[in-house]
Amino acid sequence: MTLKYTFEGVEYETPNQYINGQELKDLFGVPHTTELFLAIKRPYEDELIENTTKVNLARPGIEQFYVKKKLDYSVNGISFISYKQFISGEEIKLKAGLSLESILFIDVDDEWEDSVIENDELVDLARPGKEKFYTKDQFEIIVNGELKFWNKNQITFDEVLELAGLDTAGNPNTAYTISYDNGHHSKPEGVLVKGKKVKVVNKIRFYASATYQS
Repeated sequence: MTLKYTFEGVEYETPNQYINGQELKDLFGVPHTTELFLAIKRPYEDELIENTTKVNLARPGIEQFYVKKKLDYSVNGISFISYKQFISGEEIKLKAGLSLESILFIDVDDEWEDSVIENDELVDLARPGKEKFYTKDQFEIIVNGELKFWNKNQITFDEVLELAGLDTAGNPNTAYTISYDNGHHSKPEGVLVKGKKVKVVNKIRFYASATYQS
């Protein structure tokens, strides 16, 4: 014999008479920090089910559970639900089945430029409206004023020189310098030196030059 109960209109069954809040959240795929409620007939208020609260599923009727805090968002046009107000770029990608190397953008108002969401960056899903995310295969970067496309989240000194069209195999007396700005928030500007690499963000700007020494 099994006992039936529902969560957000979806029916579940169990052979157990008692189940606690944490077990229910695990079954529903809801974080343990989310407030779970048991619907109670009026005039009584719905019951908050704590993680350690045991619920008797053998009482008359089918117990109905729900959460009050559900936040909708979409990734590449597919809708998802979060039970947390803040969610990281990494969580968004994993939820959508995307590679962690993919470039995730958040869609903002038409008059503003869309922003890249880093894997460790938190997004507040409780802001007005439904957050819309999308991915791109390439970053847009600027090298010496020219738009270039880059498909990795880091770039080396030599790779920037190649994009700039500078011949590193030429005169051995040539010295190359690279500076950048509009970079990652942890270090938005700086100098890129030989043997090093820098994190790529959308619209990062590089300035590469060659100095010929006699």
